[in-house]
Amino acid sequence: MLQSLLPRSPITNAASSDAPPMSRPKRSADARDLTPSSSSPAAAAAACDDDDDRLRKRKQLQLYPQPEPQPPQQQQQQHVVDVIQERKNDNTYFSAGSSSSSSAVESRVLRLLGLLLHCAEAVAADRLSEARDILPEINELASPFGSSPERVAAYFADALGARILSSYLGVYSPLIHHHKPLVTSHHNRIFNAFQVYNSISPLVKFSHFTSNQAIFQALDGEERVHIIDLDIMQGLQWPGLFQILASRPLKLRSLRITGLGSSLELLEATGRRLSDFAAALGLPFEFQPVEGKIGDQSKAGGGGGAFAPRDGREVAVVHWMHHCLYDVTGSDEAAVSVIKNVIRPRLVTVVEQDLGRHGGDFLGRFVEALHYYSAVFDALGEGAAAEGSREEEEAERHDVERQLLGAEIRNIVAVGGPKRTGEVAVGRWGEEMRRAGFEQVSLAGGPAAAQANLLLGMRLPWKGYTLVEEAGCLKLGWKDLSLLTASAWKTGNSHGPAEGGEDRDHVQPPPQQQQHHHHSSLLT
Repeated sequence: MLQSLLPRSPITNAASSDAPPMSRPKRSADARDLTPSSSSPAAAAAACDDDDDRLRKRKQLQLYPQPEPQPPQQQQQQHVVDVIQERKNDNTYFSAGSSSSSSAVESRVLRLLGLLLHCAEAVAADRLSEARDILPEINELASPFGSSPERVAAYFADALGARILSSYLGVYSPLIHHHKPLVTSHHNRIFNAFQVYNSISPLVKFSHFTSNQAIFQALDGEERVHIIDLDIMQGLQWPGLFQILASRPLKLRSLRITGLGSSLELLEATGRRLSDFAAALGLPFEFQPVEGKIGDQSKAGGGGGAFAPRDGREVAVVHWMHHCLYDVTGSDEAAVSVIKNVIRPRLVTVVEQDLGRHGGDFLGRFVEALHYYSAVFDALGEGAAAEGSREEEEAERHDVERQLLGAEIRNIVAVGGPKRTGEVAVGRWGEEMRRAGFEQVSLAGGPAAAQANLLLGMRLPWKGYTLVEEAGCLKLGWKDLSLLTASAWKTGNSHGPAEGGEDRDHVQPPPQQQQHHHHSSLLT
């Protein structure tokens, strides 16, 4: 059913879309030459039979050609079609945000899907006029205030429009601002939306809870701690860790956080909030803001001093949450080098979207992003429906989708990700960490996994989310699709205690009694 909506495209078909329909094959000159000149009736009949048999075989070959292996682009496109067809069959995709899934609604959504894929194919083939002419029909069917499919289609249509415009102009930049007041205003809106996102979805909390638990285990027995947050934003993650560190029998002698971000003003505001919270818990706390990106700190005097240990007894950990809102790292290669050779942390926690947003061709990137964000919007829509779809909650969801998800979609579709460093961007950071020589620390089957399971049981709207332990990682998904992956890594040359000679490179779980106590503390 859905396959009929997919237009012919030079991307996925060898023949041009302007080619005439297949006509009945004509008898070739070779076929006529096969007729013998003998006047024998038997010979003539046999020759005619042979001739007819050859013609039938040629017709069959043309009418029923042997299938060829699908190119990767067509396989990706078929995958998203199959997934959405499966959702249609169990009424999970079309009923989001609505009390019924009538055939009219289904037809509307299928039409939207076909138009989106048609427009993306036209963009990929550089048929910009054709793509531009499709957008008005998409906008007629889509709405940022409608059902889940209609909302996600509205933001993808906006991103396609930006892509078409950038192609006409020959230039497009990621969603960044260079004027300081605009930077502050832009990031304030993002941070406020993140706070709302944290309250209505488990995705942000999943990043915080699993990473905090892994960090807490890595710091067992340590008195001097240095945390480097590569994109600290408002620092929402760290009060939970402060609480469980303050409750340990072994008190901290020093706790330092180095937070990176694009606005010194916002970083200082975050530092003041964290300082006040730490003071209330009696923690010896210091905040150090670094305006910039970790990949820009590799040169001497570029902030390396902020990351270096103050003495041999200070243990460093790094938290790295990846997203598509803006470029967090700068040069990926330089970022890995600074972490490995300058910081040399006891542990690196990485949380990343299960979205290979930087690599591949435009059409493949578009189809993968459409698949991914359809699930995210579906989850938000079902959550709002379970909460009763009150007007205030609908407004909060709209703000999250507009400020965060819509901006990510625009960056992925319009510019291929929020980077402009000239180097090949990393698609999967777990794989990159292993290639760079880091060793994985398993999160499966331990307190971090228990934290994630407790999180998903906190609220009824989060029942559709799934947690999978895979190859030492924790994956949070919506129904059949993984959305976030959390992993932890260590270096062979990480800083350890100066005395005692104990090897603390491995994450050691605290005593079982303390584990149970700190599970509940993290969920406050």
